[in-house]
Amino acid sequence: MLTPTEVELPFSTYDQRQRHEVSHAGLVARATRLAPGGRFLHERGAWRPQPYPGHAVVAMVAADRTNRDLETRLGRAQSALAEAFVEPDLFYLLPSASFHQTVANTLSDDRYRRQVVEAGIEHAYPRRVAAVLGELDSSRDDAPVSMRMIGVSLFGNALGALGVFETPEAFERVLAFRDAFYGHDGIAALGITRTRPFIGHVTLAYLGRSISEPERRRLVDVVWRISSEYFDDGPRFLLPRAELRAYDHLAEFKPLPDLPCARL
Repeated sequence: MLTPTEVELPFSTYDQRQRHEVSHAGLVARATRLAPGGRFLHERGAWRPQPYPGHAVVAMVAADRTNRDLETRLGRAQSALAEAFVEPDLFYLLPSASFHQTVANTLSDDRYRRQVVEAGIEHAYPRRVAAVLGELDSSRDDAPVSMRMIGVSLFGNALGALGVFETPEAFERVLAFRDAFYGHDGIAALGITRTRPFIGHVTLAYLGRSISEPERRRLVDVVWRISSEYFDDGPRFLLPRAELRAYDHLAEFKPLPDLPCARL
């Protein structure tokens, strides 16, 4: 099992990574590796989300009124992408209600089916995970953690806005929460492990099909322009709380309102 120090990035490395990813050079490098992941398919003139069940601990953009400016900019970024690429099957734009930051992953897809559904704990599972969030809920009364969203990047099979932290202390608050969550005996008992570092981002769109070389080059120019127009001043994303949400696919994160959540 990976230790926390092997998984998470140090503050300076994280900050440099995020800023490189939204740079022109970073976009060019990522564009060469962009490929469809099969999460959303365009068939008979309509988008069809593909099954991908699971749960995640997330901070929703719409959970705090302070994030309304960011939500507007994210929507405008999507509109600019749609205007630049009129091909109907290239990008699936996520609904604004799905905009979120993943604070901690749990189980999804095949692991969820094996370790939750087939294990017969489907109904108890959300309560068991959320109970840990209740234990970790912070009583601190200082300002919520916030990120500054600095631009749009390309990653794997998707596009999203990336975030950085103004101070190491804010970044460490998130990592401390992740350490406590993944290190909790109740989470370990469910077979949930940390498999990737924290990366501040809000996913905006998924690639629906293979992208041509001319489209790749055009995409770099479009995303670079979107970042300059909507994220040059680093709009804030407040993360007031982390909550468990369920999903059947990656376009809808369903609230579980009766379960505990945690202030970061």
